[in-house]
Amino acid sequence: MVNKNGDTTIYNFKVLVPKPVVSALNNEYAADGDTVTLTGDYLLNYTSSPLKITMAGNVAVTDFISYSKTSVKFVVPAGSQKGYVTVTSKYGKSQSSFYFRDDRNVLFDWDGNGTALASGHGWRNGKIATSIDGVNSLSGNFLYFKGSLDGGIGVTWDEDDFSFDYWPDPTNGYPELSSLFDASDLSKLELKFEVNVPNIWDACSMQIIFTGNSDVTYANATNSYLSSSTLPRALWTPWYGTDKGYTTKGWTTVTIPLSDFKYGPDGSTLTTALTGGPGKLTGLTFFVWKGPYAGTSCTPTICIDNIRIAPIN
Repeated sequence: MVNKNGDTTIYNFKVLVPKPVVSALNNEYAADGDTVTLTGDYLLNYTSSPLKITMAGNVAVTDFISYSKTSVKFVVPAGSQKGYVTVTSKYGKSQSSFYFRDDRNVLFDWDGNGTALASGHGWRNGKIATSIDGVNSLSGNFLYFKGSLDGGIGVTWDEDDFSFDYWPDPTNGYPELSSLFDASDLSKLELKFEVNVPNIWDACSMQIIFTGNSDVTYANATNSYLSSSTLPRALWTPWYGTDKGYTTKGWTTVTIPLSDFKYGPDGSTLTTALTGGPGKLTGLTFFVWKGPYAGTSCTPTICIDNIRIAPIN
């Protein structure tokens, strides 16, 4: 080391490279044989010390497509199980923060497997399909939105084509959603789902709204909460900032912490955020409408599957 006066000090040191950081998988519900991309950092591969990826069930990845410091593309090996993914480099071993093929707290799979629900329950239960516009299902049915969106802010209001409602109705077999997971500490939970968007989406935000019994139930049906300026929600606007709108190459996992449910329908940050407790988070609505940004008129198809509440690890 040389200081500003030209004095030199010799000091022996070594660079300590961190172990891998394993942040996300582009499709957490990928099937065996699908190509996926794992992102993170320090995903370092050397000829003398190859990077190793192991799926749950102790199944090693053998078919690697490409490497970089922050991402690895590979083929999901046969026999992969649900659970955490492990990455080992020359500098250590790390476990994923996500849970591959996570079946914990699945609210809607559109098939009714286990405790997951097969449809909405409200004025718009959601349109489901197994295949549409070149999109094939991950397994069984999926929800889809399809229609025309105006590029102006708030011009489109199309509940029939771009929404689904779930309003609790326990006496008729439609439970309060908060009975399906522990909603006592929302800071430790995130909403996840898979999307597949084959046609350009370039207008309006996806408004994701957890409702409580004081907002709406099946017995007290209303859609006034959709435009409420005080009911917190998440706004997902993946097309904003892109040159040609948003599409996906197959199914992609979306993750939104419940702490991000704090916006009004126009994108303004509310003083009251989402809270848990009795009578809260009993219903759920997805509605593509309004948002903070003007877009471009478009006719997207937006497919959705495996809506779930995942613990933040």
